[in-house]
Amino acid sequence: MSADDPSAGLEDAVRLLYEAYPYPAANQGTATLPELAALLRMFFLENRARPDGARLLDVGTGSGNRLLGAAEKIPSLSLVGLDFSASSIAMARRLTQQIGLDTRHPPVDFVEGDLLSEDTIRRLGDGWDFITCMGVLHHIPRRAQALANLARLLKADGYLFIYVYGTLGSADRLLAKELIRMLRQDPHDREDGLTVAKALALKVDGYGWLTDPDSRISADESTRDISLVDALLHDYETTFTIRGLARELADAGFEWCSVTGMTAADRAHLVDCDWRAGGSDTGGRQTHTTSATICSSPLLLERFRRLPTLERLEVIEKLYKPNGYSVVVGRSQAAAARLGRRLAGTRIDFTG
Repeated sequence: MSADDPSAGLEDAVRLLYEAYPYPAANQGTATLPELAALLRMFFLENRARPDGARLLDVGTGSGNRLLGAAEKIPSLSLVGLDFSASSIAMARRLTQQIGLDTRHPPVDFVEGDLLSEDTIRRLGDGWDFITCMGVLHHIPRRAQALANLARLLKADGYLFIYVYGTLGSADRLLAKELIRMLRQDPHDREDGLTVAKALALKVDGYGWLTDPDSRISADESTRDISLVDALLHDYETTFTIRGLARELADAGFEWCSVTGMTAADRAHLVDCDWRAGGSDTGGRQTHTTSATICSSPLLLERFRRLPTLERLEVIEKLYKPNGYSVVVGRSQAAAARLGRRLAGTRIDFTG
């Protein structure tokens, strides 16, 4: 990257943001978060892949709360968290000791490094069975390089899990960001931005990657500030449609992706393209995507079922207007062959 590359300044700004506001929490005490463990346990339950003896790399691990939650719930996984924020890594290592996971076997470790750095890629090595990169890619200006590096790190028959912002459900949040921009005095003063956001009584409930909105670190003021900064004062972000994301993944050399989850408003949904006559949402906080309107119409249901997978997913996207997607990505058909019914049904194949 040349010195005059505009992405260099953006990447430095993002790094400084997370040094000042480690995500997901600065004052977490000994709390861990359940989202990553829930995602992985559901994947192992639904698909023919197992954690025993496997290695997992969590890229953009932040303060480590989610990775350590997975360490507690899935003891057979060897876990490494990577982040370019020194303060976040320091917090993650402290929390590891505080909750007694520093002597865990297999180990859980935290590494300071940058996904875009060739030195970091060499240090990590390849052949990772699982890589998680949740809520990270939409904050990386040089995303093509980031995706290419993730493909290099991943084992040929391994699985990459990503979470990215959704375009259709982000409109209100992006309008709030623009409102703050117009009313703050200094675009570089985040404290002033926070003051404006609080004066406007802006909230970020239902935003971001979650499987259960009630399972959160206790929201003290510093934690609420971090959430506001991440949602409304970030220096760089982009949003995705399913089609656009699939195109970028294909360009990076991956062979397929399966959309596993969507977040919309304050609910998480498991994505399922196998709609049946009379089908309906099953209730609860995490439900399978469906449409009572389409499923109750034989004409519409038949036409939905005739659509290729990508277009089925786009119908679901337009009905739910998600603010984010959880997606499983692979480099080989061998990995795709181990998917269960639901993820096989949402799989987009890039190989033709």
